[in-house]
Amino acid sequence: MLATEVLLAAPTQFDMTGQRLTPSLSVTSETISEGLAHRLKAYAERALVEQGFGSLATGATVTVYTVDGDEKPAARSYCVRWHTPKGGYVELVGILTRSGWPSLDHGFAIGFEER
Repeated sequence: MLATEVLLAAPTQFDMTGQRLTPSLSVTSETISEGLAHRLKAYAERALVEQGFGSLATGATVTVYTVDGDEKPAARSYCVRWHTPKGGYVELVGILTRSGWPSLDHGFAIGFEER
């Protein structure tokens, strides 16, 4: 089974000078359905291979997530992230769905996070 996360942004907060603070995300108890998670992963893997980065997924763990926990599942955008053993990641972000099938994305992002 794929690891999935539904994240929810905390309400916007401001400091005493009126500057917007960085929003924090919290993991909800909700999950992404297994069927949708597998369709998103297959869509993202196809994009990874088409762009010549298919080998990056070898040995990586996969997480499917959304930061739109306050939206209905059909209105959310999703991300598929491949984590490397050393903490790096590659992800396909902003995947939109139509009738439960991935239809459009906003491209790849790379980064590092402590695990």
